[in-house]
Amino acid sequence: MRTYPSGMRIDSSNFNPVIFWAFGLQMVALNYQTEDRAMALNTAMFEQNGQSGYVLKPAVMWDKSHMMYNHFNPMDKEFDGLHATLLTLRVISGQYISNIHTASTYVEVEIIGIPVDCAKHKTNVASRNSLNPIWNDTFTFQIMFHDLAFIRFVVIDASTNHILSQRIIPLRCLRPGYRHVRLRNASNKPLELATLFICSKHEEELLDMCSGQNNNEYLDYSSAKRRSFAKVKDSSESGRDLLVPVGARKRRMFFISVYGVNDPDEYVILKVTQDTSVYDAIVQALSKAGKVDDIITNYVLVEDVQSGWEKKEQERASEQRILDMTEKVLQAQNRWTGAGKFILRKVSDDPSSRAWITTMLSRERQRIKCENDAADWESVEQVFIVCVYNVAPDQPYTIFKAPISSTAQDIITQAMMKAHRSDPENLRKFVLVEEVECPSSETQSPHARRHSTDHPDRRILDDDENVYLAQREWKTNGKFIIMDKSQAEHDIIHIERKKKGSSKSGPSKGGTSKVQPKKKSTKTQSPDKTETSSGTKLPTTSGAWQGSPSSQSGSTLKRLSAKFSHKLSK
Repeated sequence: MRTYPSGMRIDSSNFNPVIFWAFGLQMVALNYQTEDRAMALNTAMFEQNGQSGYVLKPAVMWDKSHMMYNHFNPMDKEFDGLHATLLTLRVISGQYISNIHTASTYVEVEIIGIPVDCAKHKTNVASRNSLNPIWNDTFTFQIMFHDLAFIRFVVIDASTNHILSQRIIPLRCLRPGYRHVRLRNASNKPLELATLFICSKHEEELLDMCSGQNNNEYLDYSSAKRRSFAKVKDSSESGRDLLVPVGARKRRMFFISVYGVNDPDEYVILKVTQDTSVYDAIVQALSKAGKVDDIITNYVLVEDVQSGWEKKEQERASEQRILDMTEKVLQAQNRWTGAGKFILRKVSDDPSSRAWITTMLSRERQRIKCENDAADWESVEQVFIVCVYNVAPDQPYTIFKAPISSTAQDIITQAMMKAHRSDPENLRKFVLVEEVECPSSETQSPHARRHSTDHPDRRILDDDENVYLAQREWKTNGKFIIMDKSQAEHDIIHIERKKKGSSKSGPSKGGTSKVQPKKKSTKTQSPDKTETSSGTKLPTTSGAWQGSPSSQSGSTLKRLSAKFSHKLSK
């Protein structure tokens, strides 16, 4: 995808290219005849790798293993899956920053990046000295997206507000410690002697926890810090340290993803430390989902882990375990021997949920016993507890133990034997039906939520299908029902028809809906334009940025153009 200045910019001005890079655009063309801040940013971007013309995008845009992949939006104000960087910068002095040695000057330090990172601070004015002025001022910045942040130094004449010298550097190219920053003029041309003497320190943001309270009652100072970070007069102090309460302890921050909080197939990202327990993780997950009034003990955190990292191991069934409320989530994750994930499940009082929990807890106790007795876990007979409904007219359900290798026909036979209905002729008439509740989102309309409850998902299990593995795939509450084969097929067809009928959407009252034909090309009146090659996909989340040639105003482009929105989806 390529964006370029519109012909409406009759003064050949430029836009800020950083926001377009943040949305993954590969080519950001600029008016090269205008040497302004945007051009200096573009130069800084492609200087960091020897001006090769290509810069690899941040990993969040192309690495599918990144926790924030497909979850990153540059316009957000909170980023749970990114480590914030705390930059402490001390502007000490300058050397030959102006040809007029008696000018009064000050330095403006600015962070340019995604909107939440943009900040600006100024030093004191060094009166009548531009030969070797001394400012000795310290600033602290909090930067969420370090990979696409730039730091800009501007030396300004206090009497005329004219720029004497400046320099833009990618933040990841600024080495910590004491450094001399070579300055350039307003046209971004190098100056022979002008430099700034600075000292910088990069720190990863830590979570603050108050002593004397619960170890995991975190103090969220992110927004307060962002508002309150300012100049610190004393160079021996840091602005961040002044905001930490007395008695607070700092812990390194990690991220974990938890599935099933809002939707079974989606995950939320939690901030945790080595002291975060399962109980604290559940509280944080429910708070993110807006379910602060829910009872914590109605939820359990389950780990679903593969037996190994090899491909053949990942093809086998994974092992699930309910974590204890006092267990540390990071310690549990460190014991994983293969790919795994955390799943938040709500436990109900129905017999199927109780059977599932009992199975998980008994298997964990048996596994621990085998470890203590040095026995082989694989050689132990593996059983699970299953609840089956509609066993007999006078028996609504039955609960029994069965081997984990049991098929649907095995479960039907065992359930019928418990109900003394083991006639072989009758067994062939029945099938095992799986009924799972449809997940209902809080954002759905009341009609949609009612529809998902009234018509749960049903399917008939094959006679040789493994019941234990089918039950493990449940992401919400479910149950097994023994039904007559013809009646089960009729009920499932009826439910599907009802779902399709209620999901159809028609035109609004008093009007009709039409499908507009696709146009060959479109034109927009936006100040800046975005174009793609027609007939191709828009790979906005992979690849590298390409240094684009100059784009003159009014250039003719015979390609499909589309309006670029700052709300561009991920």
